[in-house]
Amino acid sequence: MAYDEQNSRLWTATESALTIDGNVATSAAGTTVRLLELEFNGGTPVAGSQFAYEVEPVHAAGIFLEESGLVDLVAMPDGALLALERSAFISFSEAGFQSRLFEISTSEATDISTVEFDEGLTDHVSFTPVTKGTALWTGPAGGGNGQNLEGLTLGPRLPNGDFILLGVVDDGTSDPLSSNTVVSLIATPSTAIPLDPETGDFNQDEDVDGADFLAWQRGSSLATLAGLSDGDGNRNGTVTGADLTIWENQYGTAGSRSTLQTVPEPTALALLLVAAVAFASARRGEK
Repeated sequence: MAYDEQNSRLWTATESALTIDGNVATSAAGTTVRLLELEFNGGTPVAGSQFAYEVEPVHAAGIFLEESGLVDLVAMPDGALLALERSAFISFSEAGFQSRLFEISTSEATDISTVEFDEGLTDHVSFTPVTKGTALWTGPAGGGNGQNLEGLTLGPRLPNGDFILLGVVDDGTSDPLSSNTVVSLIATPSTAIPLDPETGDFNQDEDVDGADFLAWQRGSSLATLAGLSDGDGNRNGTVTGADLTIWENQYGTAGSRSTLQTVPEPTALALLLVAAVAFASARRGEK
């Protein structure tokens, strides 16, 4: 599931094809899954349009396992939607995972929530699937034969305007390749997205007061991956005395809300560079 704050909607999807929609993926062919758009009606999400999304085939032939699916979605601050696919195979002599990240668009896709698709995406109905751009990143999460990367979310913004995406590996008990690993991805937008102004309104309640000082105090030990709610008023990823100075200078004034919520359409966040590195890994301890 992904929340698109820019357009006030939720996205969710199936990982593999529904039974009525076709076969699961193999190394010879991909699978077609469904994206569901949920719009808000009085604060309650209501099911809206559905769209067909074509997952890539498994990246290598397997004997005991061939699997490929859509495992997560990420809504970027300007409304762009990213899709994370993961494929896996096991043969006699080798096993491996591969992850793929795409920017996708539903603007020209057929709404398949209508009655003619109630019996599935069969041969007698025609539809246009979701548009997938060139893969932004393809590779094994964590290096080597890869790991089971199944979660991705938007992380802090870097001072230069890039975004961090944070991924998490699912450490399955039957999966010898995966461990508890966090993967970082650095995403560079192709269009300028304004940086947020410096602010001492760390809790974003539109005033700078003692509650914001407490937020800074709690986050003052963070040297990496700090966000505004931690007291990082200058958005450089750390909480320092410079952020306290911002709070002091703005104390008693109205706060500045994030400008990322008002980025105009259609500046799609087409990522030009995504680099992945595993930066934390620990095998679960035995109990």
